[in-house]
Amino acid sequence: LLNVGFDMASKYFRGEKFAAVTQDCDLLPTQGMLQWYSRSGDAPTHLASYLYCPGFGGVTVFRDDIYRAMNGYSNEMWG
Repeated sequence: LLNVGFDMASKYFRGEKFAAVTQDCDLLPTQGMLQWYSRSGDAPTHLASYLYCPGFGGVTVFRDDIYRAMNGYSNEMWG
């Protein structure tokens, strides 16, 4: 579903640059975290700390060109 959401955002922004935020459904942003959701840099930005999410999941911000370059998330992995 993350890839579907990215495709929908791409159609909405019609070639404009945007940041894609992927988030696990069990992590809800606090008011203090919202400022970070629109930030993107030269690499994916992982917003969840290692204490809450010891992998790459959790909450991650991608520039649209980076998400396209990595061809989105794998459709072969579930869990």
